[in-house]
Amino acid sequence: MQSNTICALAWHNINTTPQGQCKLCCNISDNIVIRDQNNTPLVWNKQPVEEIWNSSYMQNVRSRMLNGQPVDDCKICYDIESAGNPSPRTHANRDYKIDSTTQLGITTTVLPDSFDLRLSTTCNLKCVGCWSGSSSKIAEERIDAVKNAELPQWLLDAWRNEIDTEIVNTNYIVDNQSKENFKKLAPTLKRLYITGGEPTMDTNIYQYLDMLLDAGNYSCHISFTTNCTVWNYKLLHRLAQFDNTEVQISIDGLNEVDEYIRYPTKWHTKTHNFTQYLKHNVAKTLKVYTVVNALNYDRIEPLIQWLIYLAEDYIKNIIWYPIILDYPQYLSVDVIPIELRQDAMKKLRTALRPIPRGTLCNFHDGVDYMKAAVLKNPTNTEQQSRLIDWLLVNDKLRNLDHTVVWPDLIDQLQNVTRQ
Repeated sequence: MQSNTICALAWHNINTTPQGQCKLCCNISDNIVIRDQNNTPLVWNKQPVEEIWNSSYMQNVRSRMLNGQPVDDCKICYDIESAGNPSPRTHANRDYKIDSTTQLGITTTVLPDSFDLRLSTTCNLKCVGCWSGSSSKIAEERIDAVKNAELPQWLLDAWRNEIDTEIVNTNYIVDNQSKENFKKLAPTLKRLYITGGEPTMDTNIYQYLDMLLDAGNYSCHISFTTNCTVWNYKLLHRLAQFDNTEVQISIDGLNEVDEYIRYPTKWHTKTHNFTQYLKHNVAKTLKVYTVVNALNYDRIEPLIQWLIYLAEDYIKNIIWYPIILDYPQYLSVDVIPIELRQDAMKKLRTALRPIPRGTLCNFHDGVDYMKAAVLKNPTNTEQQSRLIDWLLVNDKLRNLDHTVVWPDLIDQLQNVTRQ
């Protein structure tokens, strides 16, 4: 067994898209799904879980891993590891204690004990790094923009292709086959991760939690990601019945930074709901994820300082970790001149260095990873003009003014382009 290609998730985890298609894990792109021998996608509300779990795709993935061969779909983890950082693959192997003595096969009669459930595309926000296949609000905006707005040709083509893709909100999780599949997993499920869309808005979440409770599985680790703009008492009451719960909150900056990136977030509402999570003990673990991109790479330090203050004030552990945006490319940090990124990471390191490990806010590992990832690639000058195009379009569509938050950004990009 070659530990540099093996991933425990191939023997433990299954992931659904908001349209019901299935993937090996959430780190794989939404268009890379589990297929049968005829290359037909297998769908959670159409096929039995056993058929999906031991499909030709899954057998091929396991075979390659067992033979020490890389799996193309797992490239994101290999890239993270090549930069010297732990990846979701290495974390999974650690958690499942996968080593050279572990006996694994190409097929397995043991059903997955980890399940990533994408409920739907129902969402109330239009986050800049998201797309129509994950947010109903973005889908509405881009369908209208393609029909009625003046768009640069490249953006018109990209959005037209996006909305022409099958991104319909199928509501697949209410179908009988979906429920039957989950009932088979429920008694032995160790981990359930729920997202959307925005899961706090989706009433279908309750029946899945109830199936776990009906199976007597109170120990399953339940986690969900939320944009923290909705406070759902009914959901929290359900979560309180489980022994191990985790809430993952998306925050991309303070005040107007988050309001622009996660439009139309209202910061006062978000901070109120966030403090509610701190006050209540429903979430045994509280994590904050920041999608690091060209707009906020240099605004991270105030966010972390704010989290440190709240953790100490409420005596609550908070874990902060970055997600490095790679698509759309025009919003990637690589678009920012490398000298500006280097300066920002130096300032971040200097500001946070005096804060020791062991504080209630655990951010050090995340900062270490972020610094390496932000500085990994040279300046992507090809995408700079597209970022400028997109900023002007985004401001017009949403009646915003990016210069209030980033007054010098376009000048910085244009100066590099002229050089």
